[in-house]
Amino acid sequence: DGPDPEWTPQVLRILRERGVHATFFLVGSHAAQDPGLVRQTLDEGHEIGVHTFTHADLATVDHRRIDAELSYTQS
Repeated sequence: DGPDPEWTPQVLRILRERGVHATFFLVGSHAAQDPGLVRQTLDEGHEIGVHTFTHADLATVDHRRIDAELSYTQS
């Protein structure tokens, strides 16, 4: 549900110290608020996955909303 300005840097530090890479699933609206943290995550060799833009429950919305959530997050 990140990136989170408090927790993500702490997780990145621990992963860096241990030489481990991870996949982070980001909420697009959070990523848009802190693109530098997203860039840092990528620069440190981690993968980024899409976790919707507004954290919508994709099981309960129509296909147009799903497309919008994923497209906005990709942007």
